[in-house]
Amino acid sequence: MTAKYIALSLLFIFLSMRLAFEQLCYFTEETSFLWYLNLKKEIHANAEVLVLGDSQVLSGITSELMSKLNSLDAGKIQYRVRPSEQPEGMLDQYLEVKSGMPNLKKIYLNLSPISISQNAVTDAHKELYFGFSKFHLHQLTEPSLRSFYFHHFQDFLWKVVIKLFPFFGLNQNFSSLFAIASPLPKSTELHDADQNQLLRNRSFEILKEHYQNNLYLNGHFNNSDHWTWKSFGSEKNKEAFPSLPEGSSIAFLKERKGALDAIRRLIEIAKIENIEVVCLDLPFSPALEKDMEKLNVRSRLEKEIPKLKFSEVIKIESRSLDDPEFFIDFTHLNAKGRDALKSHLLNK
Repeated sequence: MTAKYIALSLLFIFLSMRLAFEQLCYFTEETSFLWYLNLKKEIHANAEVLVLGDSQVLSGITSELMSKLNSLDAGKIQYRVRPSEQPEGMLDQYLEVKSGMPNLKKIYLNLSPISISQNAVTDAHKELYFGFSKFHLHQLTEPSLRSFYFHHFQDFLWKVVIKLFPFFGLNQNFSSLFAIASPLPKSTELHDADQNQLLRNRSFEILKEHYQNNLYLNGHFNNSDHWTWKSFGSEKNKEAFPSLPEGSSIAFLKERKGALDAIRRLIEIAKIENIEVVCLDLPFSPALEKDMEKLNVRSRLEKEIPKLKFSEVIKIESRSLDDPEFFIDFTHLNAKGRDALKSHLLNK
């Protein structure tokens, strides 16, 4: 009787989580929700161009621009762009969709000092993968993916647990609000105890805000592939952002060899399929670029990109987007900056 009771209880929990998961996703912060939307995307069988990358691409590269660059109808361009994306995530997504895109001819992706270094974004990506990404066998058979996502056997077990009980993949979104558990701090979490307590005191207010924002995002991405970062109907006031502390870009100096191995593998597989891979090298805000220049942060990226043997590298120099008014924060373009980038790319 006890075993039967446990089995029925687990089945009930399993079914409850499956039924409620989608509704609960609307109460997550926007990065998680954008991963959820990407998870739901259908593969365009007639796509000829695949766009991969992180929120630099999400906020800066439109499907209209891609259509003009490639002289294609927008319906033949597939976006699989996610915030906090890493090279391993790009390889994973390409391997996931390639069999469903028999007409694919070109892949665009972006690389930056952030995506090829070991930093908080790397950790955030892994958290998002476990909660909002499908499991595929290639994640075990491809060495660069296996070592990144399943460095320890318990990582694989955790993915299996979340697959069966998806609520656990949402834990990081709600734990800091309700103190449900005590996970390791996230890259996006405030580490100040007083601030974290303030968040918990406003828990339901924050959840309501998340819900409203995500309703907007769901409607927005039914008609668009790009998004002005943190804009929910109107652009965020840039003046709300503090000045960049000097030396902030030191966080992007720790090398991560696996990132380049993943891109190298993506290019290798694409070339076998006669698919071009184009690298986008886009600048950040003038303040961040200036800070990176002082610490020579971009030097590794500039050294490694030629070695990767992309079909083409499209580099936009920082001086081309050196107006602070082009950026909504330190890394993301606003609508004005997106228009400026579009002009530069079409004239290259």
